[in-house]
Amino acid sequence: MTRKIKASDLLLFLGAGTLIGATIIAPGVARIALPILKGYLKRRDEAQNSVYNLWQLRRNLKYLQKQKLVSLSQKSGETIIKITQEGRERIIKYKFEQMKIPTPSKWDNKWRIIIYDISSLKKSRRDMFRTKVKALGFLNLQESVYLYPYPCENEISFLREYFGVGEEIIFVEVSRLENDGPYKKYFGF
Repeated sequence: MTRKIKASDLLLFLGAGTLIGATIIAPGVARIALPILKGYLKRRDEAQNSVYNLWQLRRNLKYLQKQKLVSLSQKSGETIIKITQEGRERIIKYKFEQMKIPTPSKWDNKWRIIIYDISSLKKSRRDMFRTKVKALGFLNLQESVYLYPYPCENEISFLREYFGVGEEIIFVEVSRLENDGPYKKYFGF
């Protein structure tokens, strides 16, 4: 069974920091790149023995080039694949859409609190930030205060950068929260 590779997966693969110094377009070099790509997609989809369609992989790479998300150039007989600025922005958008906070097997008994005061001049950013925080599973304590039990500082830093509101968000980690019984119940402790 041949497995399809979506162009978005290919762009994320290229953006994952994996440098492919050879071409996927040339059939001989595909033997080198394919195991790397298989490993990435295997971990991502937990599909162990899939076969990937090289024709579709080449087509998607050309599609990404046509969309100006990657650029292809030749150097010393090899094709160099570079992600363009538009490609980087698209990767960030994909990461934003797929963002999830990992849940550790055991709670460390610390609460994470986000407090924000985003200017009314940035109302749309504030609303999108609030929507994303809710979608990630945060509990709304007050109008601009949200609570979460697991480590999430990296995700909040990403959201600060994504929305351009870094100075307007305060991240607090506390080991004791008064009357936290209802919050523990909400999060299943």
